[in-house]
Amino acid sequence: MFITSVLPGSPAAKADGVPAFIGNTVELKEGPITPQPPAVTSKKLADNVTYIRLPGFSEGAADQVIAKLRDKPKAVLLDLRGNGGGSPREVTRLLGAPSEAYLLDDGSAVLLPKVRHLGPAREIIDTIGVPVDHYAPITALDLATGRDPGVAKALALV
Repeated sequence: MFITSVLPGSPAAKADGVPAFIGNTVELKEGPITPQPPAVTSKKLADNVTYIRLPGFSEGAADQVIAKLRDKPKAVLLDLRGNGGGSPREVTRLLGAPSEAYLLDDGSAVLLPKVRHLGPAREIIDTIGVPVDHYAPITALDLATGRDPGVAKALALV
């Protein structure tokens, strides 16, 4: 395949506007594209606190998180910002929510919680989330310096 154009702003585009790959030949393989699940990442923070970013509940995500907790940290910051959801089974495995499986005619199963999570006014908040307890907006300066006010606030509360 011969590349003739590149989307502006893509990694292939150079600052001068001339795409880096124009005129290069790329070999394409036939077959389905297999999307790779986003990786679970972690880092050690001060005072034996482990920060874990969980971008989604793809198959194996619970095992990845559990593996990152093997050194038994004092506290864990589980960052679910931007989490796209995923497998209810992985959520249950990781967060330990009791659930009951119902087998469907096609052989698949539906997991339904045995408990309900209630908000302050006793409203059911399962699957809809809750308002934040602490708002930590990110500024342009934070982005430029790599500072994460959300993590800083969470560390202050631990």
